[in-house]
Amino acid sequence: MAARTFCTDLALERGEPHEGTALDLRRVLLLAVPHGQWRLRRTAVGLSPLLEEAQAYVYSKSAYALFMDKVEGRGDVPQLMAFPENQVLDGVDEETIAAAMRRWADGGEIGGRVEERTTILVCTDSRRDACCARYGYATYKALVAQADPDKFNILQCNHLGGCRFATSLCVQPNAARYGRLRPEQVPEFLEAIGRGETYLPLSMGRIGLEEPQQVAELAARRFAVTAGGNDGATALSLQRASADEMVFLAEVDGIAVDVTVARRSFERHGNCEAVGSEPANIVFRWVEQSVSRRVAG
Repeated sequence: MAARTFCTDLALERGEPHEGTALDLRRVLLLAVPHGQWRLRRTAVGLSPLLEEAQAYVYSKSAYALFMDKVEGRGDVPQLMAFPENQVLDGVDEETIAAAMRRWADGGEIGGRVEERTTILVCTDSRRDACCARYGYATYKALVAQADPDKFNILQCNHLGGCRFATSLCVQPNAARYGRLRPEQVPEFLEAIGRGETYLPLSMGRIGLEEPQQVAELAARRFAVTAGGNDGATALSLQRASADEMVFLAEVDGIAVDVTVARRSFERHGNCEAVGSEPANIVFRWVEQSVSRRVAG
């Protein structure tokens, strides 16, 4: 039998970058459900009718009403968590949980205590994509083994998006998105996150920006750090644009950088199930083309 081909491996072979794919996950609700009971997106085995109805209601209002668990992790999983408020509900009855879920869906807060630690959400959802089980679970175990539980709250969750960039992660409460984290990179990743910094090698970009802006800004930040500057706030301005190319001026820590991004086509299988059963889609992505320091004068 031929070895299975994973969409993450194909994306790497095809050169599709993870940069520019940071979905905005600032507002996320997570309901505690054992990992083995997860089903596609909003459904799970064993939920009571009360929680099923509440989950369906939340999902109708938000794409990011997720499930969470902590297999092999230290500490308990709260019944409900909400970001960006960092609020946690536990030790309450299902009626209280369901009411809090509906309240959150309507724009309110769930209430409860505040989670002071940094939360790292790791997609391990094999029901959505085999890559998230293959790569996500190994990275999750490495994070659990190496992260200080007094500083970090490591949680498994279902679909975060970007399965072909597994391991797919989201660091809360800032909703920083990362892709392709491997177990051997976990020490450097935790060190950067623990300092309140972005782990630039695997950042998907800054949420709230469009794809070409994410790509350009991230390229400028990486360049500035390599040039001896500090990562931080970036002033980004479009200098010129065509259908297939954009040129930006970026300033990071006093370093002015010219960044050109280009529109390129890639073959893509969006998930592992499609590999071998469907032809690849042709998609267009914005990629870094050139980065150089602007010389004054």
